[in-house]
Amino acid sequence: MTAVLTGSAGLGSLASDSVFTAVLAMGFIAVWRRSVGWHLSSDYGMSLAISSTLIFLLSLSAPERVAGLGPHVIAALIGGLWGLLLQVVNWPFRPQHPLRRAVADSWLAVADLFEAIGACGSQRHRPGAMNR
Repeated sequence: MTAVLTGSAGLGSLASDSVFTAVLAMGFIAVWRRSVGWHLSSDYGMSLAISSTLIFLLSLSAPERVAGLGPHVIAALIGGLWGLLLQVVNWPFRPQHPLRRAVADSWLAVADLFEAIGACGSQRHRPGAMNR
């Protein structure tokens, strides 16, 4: 999510030179938002598509041209990393959070996989198992 938001800020900074590039970039954002953005994550897809569009428009409409990509991209990157840090810090206090649940479900699936592999291996190496 941080990469998408940072990319939107960078695209807005690059496209702010002319109206033509701004319209092309906005068309790209609209197509991305409709095709990929909604389906990127079941929990955050819609809000990510809307926020990336907003960040693109904010960096596109800066009052005066800022030299290069620097300020917008750095601000979006720092904001995204700060949000990630806040999400991780809150995990002990909010165990029902969807991101934590997704991580926990994937580790449970890995544990089930290793259990199934172990059960198959113990069946194969048991004496007399091949003679049945």
